[in-house]
Amino acid sequence: MKSPTAALLPLLVIGLSAGVAAGQSQPDAPAASQQFDKPVKAIGYRIGGGATKIALVATGAIPQAHGEAKVEARTGATSIEADVAGLTPPTRFGAGFLTYVLWAVSPEGSTYNLGEIRINEAGAGKLKTSTQLQAFSLFVTAEPYFSVRQPSEVLVLENEIAKNTRGEVLLVHEYKLMARAQYEQLGNPLSLSLDLKHVPLEMYEARNAAEIARSRGADRYAADIFAKVDESLKQAEDALARKAGNHEIVSAARQAVQFAEDARALTAQRQEEERIAQERDAAAAQLDSVMVHELTHALLRGSKSPPPAWLDEGVASFMGSLWLERQSGRTKALESLEVHRAALALAEPSSPGVSAGQPLGDAFSPIYYRTKAAYVFWMLRDVAGDAALESALHAYDPN
Repeated sequence: MKSPTAALLPLLVIGLSAGVAAGQSQPDAPAASQQFDKPVKAIGYRIGGGATKIALVATGAIPQAHGEAKVEARTGATSIEADVAGLTPPTRFGAGFLTYVLWAVSPEGSTYNLGEIRINEAGAGKLKTSTQLQAFSLFVTAEPYFSVRQPSEVLVLENEIAKNTRGEVLLVHEYKLMARAQYEQLGNPLSLSLDLKHVPLEMYEARNAAEIARSRGADRYAADIFAKVDESLKQAEDALARKAGNHEIVSAARQAVQFAEDARALTAQRQEEERIAQERDAAAAQLDSVMVHELTHALLRGSKSPPPAWLDEGVASFMGSLWLERQSGRTKALESLEVHRAALALAEPSSPGVSAGQPLGDAFSPIYYRTKAAYVFWMLRDVAGDAALESALHAYDPN
């Protein structure tokens, strides 16, 4: 009858000889967004009910900021006229922030970019815009450029219902904001002081948008779109250098911004898909590792003489970690062993000769016959090599 250790050979060939298919990890990126669960008040504006005003009050980021918005719901669209004052240059929040954007958030938590609010030297600005929404809350955030798809967490103004505001009051319980870290420390070459007399703000926004997209990996995850960013930005820079008309410069710059935001958004989507796939693969590898562990038990215990505990549990744990190494890399495999290192360190004598401990051959504690035995097999593998260890296990016959 074929020994169980011989039956282990196919597993050993897979685990030891097939090589390590180590997964390549991407650098950790800042969290893309966070759930903002502070309830805010939205208004359901009545179609045909005429114009009504709602206050815009400071959130604390800029205490002196204030404003109001005139809102009128009509069939097909709701018009909004926002008037703000007391704002400071957005670069005070970091070089990555260059402008302000007005947002609408629906009662369901969906956010909509209503347009850029350009402020003058006195910190005042106006915006006339419209939305298909009839019920929404308004707020203003500092942003890196005008075409962002998701509001940043730098809220400076939010709506507050006035005594004469007409409409149904609704609560928005949750909506997402872009984490500030997405726009910070990106190697941005911009100065905190902008030369808007000679360079249009749109140029700074275009450079900013391109740098943000590149720093998030858009040149790799959305290469086709990002190539259009470079092309449009080059056109804008060339137009600026030859002192072309403002319309030509701004047009190319705004196109670069839009392409950059498209590339950044696609990159974020593909990175999230990649993260989910990696987690799924890691979970599958962990499950496979458990299956390999149990299959090793079944093979070892198929002999007439049951194997000693250190061999039964030690080889099973070792084989499970080998499979994990093959699927996810050596680091992940060793991490699976490290879980029990502290317990093993406590069980072992503090120094040689202090106490006998538990020799593997006579071990009765799992921390010895399972964990320490698995470490011993890893050590033997590193010292003797895969082929020698495979040959030794193959030659062992408890009968």
